[in-house]
Amino acid sequence: MEERVLFLERALAPAGAQDPAYAIAEQSTRPGFESVLATVQTVQAKLRRIADDRRAIAEFLQKYVSLKDLLQNQTNELDSGGLDATAKKEIVLAADEEILQAAEYLKELDGLKGEVNSNALNGLNAYMVALRPIEVQQIEQSKISSKMKERFISLINDYNNYVSTLSQVFLHYDNLISTLEREFSGR
Repeated sequence: MEERVLFLERALAPAGAQDPAYAIAEQSTRPGFESVLATVQTVQAKLRRIADDRRAIAEFLQKYVSLKDLLQNQTNELDSGGLDATAKKEIVLAADEEILQAAEYLKELDGLKGEVNSNALNGLNAYMVALRPIEVQQIEQSKISSKMKERFISLINDYNNYVSTLSQVFLHYDNLISTLEREFSGR
C-alpha cells in the first residue's frame, strides 16, 4: 500500500515536487501540507501507541488481523442477489422491533456522550496519577489493619481461653469447698 501511495503522490504532484526543497518550502507556506504517506505513517504510529497503552484495543486489532480475510470474503446473502426485493423487505420488516430497539440504544448512547465528555472527566488521567501514591498507601494500611485484626482476634481468643480456664478452676474450688463443708458438717 505504501508503494502505491508513494507512486500516486509522485504522479499527481506538481512539477518540481520531487525536489526536497520544494516539499520543505511547501510545508512552510502551507501549514498542514505533508505527504499522504507521512500522514498514514503518523496515524499508524499513533494507533500502535494507543494499542500498546490499551490492552483491549490491541486484542481487537489482533483478532481483526486474524479474521480480516474471513470477513472480507464472506458474502452477504442480502447483497448477493440470492433474494428478491420482496424477501429483503420481509426480512427488514421482521426485524422491525430489533431495529427500533437498536435505534433507542443509539439515542441513549448519544445522550450519554455528554456525560463521558463532561468537564468533570477532563483531566482524569492527571487525577489518576495523583491518586497512585494514595492507593499504594491504602494498600499498605490495609495490610497493617489486617495484621492488627488477626492479632486482636488472637488476643480475644487467648482472653476467652483464660476466662474459661479460670471459670473451671473456680468451679473446681467451689466443688471442693462444698465437698469439704459436707464432710465437716456430717461429723
